[in-house]
Amino acid sequence: MDSGLKLWGIMTASAIVLADDSPTLVKAAARLAKVVFGDLIQICDNSDDDVEIQAAIDACDALTRGGPCQLLGNTFTISATINLKPSVPLYGSGLDNTKISLAASSNCDMLLFTPTADEQGWIDLKGFSLDGNSGTQSSGHGIHFAVANSWRIYDPVIERVFVKDCKEDGIYVEGAKALVMRDVFTEYNLGDGLDITANPFFLYDIYAAWNGGNGIKTAGTHYASSAHDVYAGANTGYGMFLGAQYAKYFGLSTSSNTDHAILAQCYDCAFFGITTVSTAGGKSSIYATRDRNRFTGCQTDGEFYLTSAADNNIVVGNDLNSFRDLGTLNTVRNNKGVKLEDEKEFVLATNASGGNLVKGDVVSWKASASGNEFTDPTGVGEDLVMGMLAQDIDDAANGYLQVLGKTVDLKATNAVGGSISLGDFLCTETGTRAQKAAAGDMAFAIALEICEAANVTIDALLIVPRKI
Repeated sequence: MDSGLKLWGIMTASAIVLADDSPTLVKAAARLAKVVFGDLIQICDNSDDDVEIQAAIDACDALTRGGPCQLLGNTFTISATINLKPSVPLYGSGLDNTKISLAASSNCDMLLFTPTADEQGWIDLKGFSLDGNSGTQSSGHGIHFAVANSWRIYDPVIERVFVKDCKEDGIYVEGAKALVMRDVFTEYNLGDGLDITANPFFLYDIYAAWNGGNGIKTAGTHYASSAHDVYAGANTGYGMFLGAQYAKYFGLSTSSNTDHAILAQCYDCAFFGITTVSTAGGKSSIYATRDRNRFTGCQTDGEFYLTSAADNNIVVGNDLNSFRDLGTLNTVRNNKGVKLEDEKEFVLATNASGGNLVKGDVVSWKASASGNEFTDPTGVGEDLVMGMLAQDIDDAANGYLQVLGKTVDLKATNAVGGSISLGDFLCTETGTRAQKAAAGDMAFAIALEICEAANVTIDALLIVPRKI
């Protein structure tokens, strides 16, 4: 036993920390090995075990290239923060085999890394459980990666870790680069289960339930960031508060959270395969508040809500319980549970009219177009009818046209074709307004209100152009 411990220490240049409940023979061998390896061998007594664990970490940190600190045995009790060091991974023997508990009234973070230079890192945490004993604490996170002087941790990995019952967040990452979390569980923390700011971050198989704040909160900016197979249930705040940019979220699922199931406070993010169950009454399953996101393959039991601040989003191919869109230029197509009038589509094209055009103008494809060019119509009921402008567009400039869905901005006239009644098909006239369609005309809209004036703006439903 003695020689085995010695050989292990020599070959790996790593530390061993034994719990008080380790087998007697193992502890005896460790005492013999400690004579040779000093602080690289530590034996705990289930009281203030942070002293021994910290000594082992510091001993590894003193080595030229660092080395792992291995926790052996079942139960460790700490009463002060364990300060993690660069290039010193901390390994347990498994979620059920290595348990670290915070003693009463310790009032501190359990594991903390504070960088002393920019982008320090290579911290690897794996195979243990943390119990924050929140009922006897006034503060403290389970795992805390801090930021100091704008410095941040680089390339940290948290894998097969269970964090529960902390006074604050289970895992709090103030700032990191290339954070990887895999098979991580957080429960019954009084703050958020996970609160992560990282560029980029990679989250795989994450479980966050019964936390007093949000289940999962993310922030960061990087094209590569992603989250796969993440679950948040029965949290007091949002199931997931997603505030990143350029991230990809796959296979998220939620159930029974007090606030919105998913708050998508994101820019330029992609959401695929989202599932929400038992969304709280009056709360949205997906509550989107920012621009240029893509949602597809989502299934919600509650409302999908695009707020007035949510613009230029794409919502295509989802199974939604209900839908509300107060934003602008949101493309909404082929979704179950969405009213026809809420289905919208926009295209980007070039104004080739020879002059400026404004929002609400009716336009057609330019007959001699060299690309995606449009112009103001020159005839009634044109076959090349396109739709209406969704924004003012200067001559020779690019802009968006609405081609499907309800609008309140369509310019119309009763000067030709007769008065427009509710439900009438509309076609182009010789200018930039719509008129009542006659037999044989190419209609592109249905009037949703009466038009009895020469030049007004009306509600209408833009449709796929069809001959009347």
